[in-house]
Amino acid sequence: MKTFILSFLLLVLSLQISCAAGFSLSPTQIDLEGPAGEEVCGTFFINSASPETFQGELFWERAGESGRDLSSHIFKSSEIGINSIFSKNLTVKGLLEQRLCFISHSPGIYHGVLLYRMSGKPIRAGLWITFFTYSGKDTSLANPSNLGVSGHSVSGSYSLVGFVLLLDFFVLLVLFSFLILMRGKRLNK
Repeated sequence: MKTFILSFLLLVLSLQISCAAGFSLSPTQIDLEGPAGEEVCGTFFINSASPETFQGELFWERAGESGRDLSSHIFKSSEIGINSIFSKNLTVKGLLEQRLCFISHSPGIYHGVLLYRMSGKPIRAGLWITFFTYSGKDTSLANPSNLGVSGHSVSGSYSLVGFVLLLDFFVLLVLFSFLILMRGKRLNK
């Protein structure tokens, strides 16, 4: 009976870990460029192994700043003069293509992050955005792909998520070791 209970707990904890790894966004970076005042769009994909509901949020750094620290992305689109168009609530199973569009009211280079959170869980995935707008045909600022912003992960302080995943792993390790010890004792009798 004890072995059954421990096996059941092991299964439940392993499902939590596999759920965390079962959702992703790609690509991890979108570079968009276009004239100020016009709609500029790109596409991305969200992939979920099982049917899940997601909530999307978009945050920006102050215009002209560039970095990959989530804590510096604190502005909503409306606060920096950008109209953003994307699906804020999604239900996904498998791979789903999504469209992401912006209209900037003034020229500049904007850096943002689009985050999707799995409903009811502290699990998020994101993609970085570089949005370069210019007035008229003046593209003298830079090409967004040459701005020195690169990388493939969204950094930040998700200490709770990391702690929960580490705790799950540790509990699984302890339960697995305990099951092996119990089985060894039973075989020795």
